[in-house]
Formats: sequence, structure tokens, C-alpha cells
Amino acid sequence: MKFKYSPSMMDCPLSNKGRNQCANIKIDTSDIDLILVSPLYRALETCSIVFKEVIEMNKAIKSQANSNGKLKEIPIIVDPLFSESLRCACDVSYNLPKAQLNFP
Repeated sequence: MKFKYSPSMMDCPLSNKGRNQCANIKIDTSDIDLILVSPLYRALETCSIVFKEVIEMNKAIKSQANSNGKLKEIPIIVDPLFSESLRCACDVSYNLPKAQLNFP
């Protein structure tokens, strides 16, 4: 398979349609112990939308707002090993500082 290169497609964000699709996903997180995410911008963006409640809960737990101890943090691990294979420019991550600012 030939590598397709276009700088405009490097680590591209989700489209509006993609964001809307993510917003409509409903996931029961009661059986989730861990979330694994690629560092590609669109994967981080997907995670931040789909798992918004988990991220907010994790922040509350870390800020000691979970005084009753009933909530458990669900770790979110970002690692390049979870990325797609390099077949086109959109599989290349180039803006890690921007991603870290938008998805701490």
C-alpha cells in the first residue's frame, strides 16, 4: 500500500460530523477499568467527548471531592502503541504540545 502524504491531513482533528457522532455515543462505564487512547489528535478528541463524564469524575476524585470514596478513578492511558499503522498522513502525530494543552 502506498503512503499518501498531505501536510494538511497530518494529525487532523475530527470533523463536525465526527464530533456530533461522538456526542451521540452512550457507553455504560460501570464495567470499564481502563481506557487506552492513541496520541493522535482525533483519538484524543474522540476520548474527550465520549468519556467526558469519566474525565470529569477523575478530576473530582483527584481534587478530593470524592469524600465518600464510592467513586473509583478510571485511568486513561495515552500511548503511541495504540495508534494506527502508518499508511497515510493522518496517522502521523506532529503536534503533541497542542494535544497536551487541549487534552491534559
